[in-house]
Amino acid sequence: TSISALFADSIPDGKRSHYFTQRMMLTKLGSTAGPTVSLTMFAVLGNNWTTKDCATVMTFGQSICLPGIVILCFLSDRYIVEHIDNSESKTETSPEGKLSPTEKTETQQTLEQENERPVEEPKKGFLCIPGHRVVPVLIAIADIMSGCAAGMSVRYFTIFFIDDLKLSPSIVSLLGILSPLGQMVLHKLAHIGGEKIGRCQMAVCFKWIGIALMIAMILSYKHHFHVSIVSIFYLLRTSFMNATSNLTKSVLMDSVPRKERGKWSALESVNMFSWSGSAALGGFLV
Repeated sequence: TSISALFADSIPDGKRSHYFTQRMMLTKLGSTAGPTVSLTMFAVLGNNWTTKDCATVMTFGQSICLPGIVILCFLSDRYIVEHIDNSESKTETSPEGKLSPTEKTETQQTLEQENERPVEEPKKGFLCIPGHRVVPVLIAIADIMSGCAAGMSVRYFTIFFIDDLKLSPSIVSLLGILSPLGQMVLHKLAHIGGEKIGRCQMAVCFKWIGIALMIAMILSYKHHFHVSIVSIFYLLRTSFMNATSNLTKSVLMDSVPRKERGKWSALESVNMFSWSGSAALGGFLV
């Protein structure tokens, strides 16, 4: 929560989509390190799903997290970018402490234009949500609902691979490598498309594609398609569904005041909690 708010505060307005995309691409690239190590270790240990081998791989993976935790200790609010208001920059004085004739003319013209500009009407609300809260509230609700749905499905993909597709540990690790790489590519495409047609429109488009691919994966398994076909649908579905977080996060941070970004970032904790709760429900249904 605090890291996301600090990261958003360190980026000037209007540039968050670009930097959030770069951050997510680096995060996905780092996500390939774990499956790569897992693939190597399982290959050395015998490529079998044994409790001892899985515990060895998990222990080594947890030890890799320590350097990242140490780096977080050096984060500080001192590195936040101070956003300068345009009105302040227009009233800067000359070295003599007074406005020059040219600056006076420019300032007067600017004030006249602002006075002639029609007063903007308050944004209309949606249902019981105030107008200025519509975008962040809807994004937060969508993220929580997606988290609930993901908790009931994504958590059990590995069991599906092992019990139904009979995939070996090395193949499952390989899927774990290819999936973040696909997400990296689509994160960049989503950013480019968001600049052309809009970030929210692009996010909705990618989500619908991901849902269609999920249905295609289920149908391909039900009709006994080859395991490779089912795996390809899984990779495409996962890549499209997880390639929009940079867009929605940047829209959310652009739509709330700076002092409230930490509070809205805290909703990610609720999202993670919904994952756990819905995963428990999914386990009961399974």
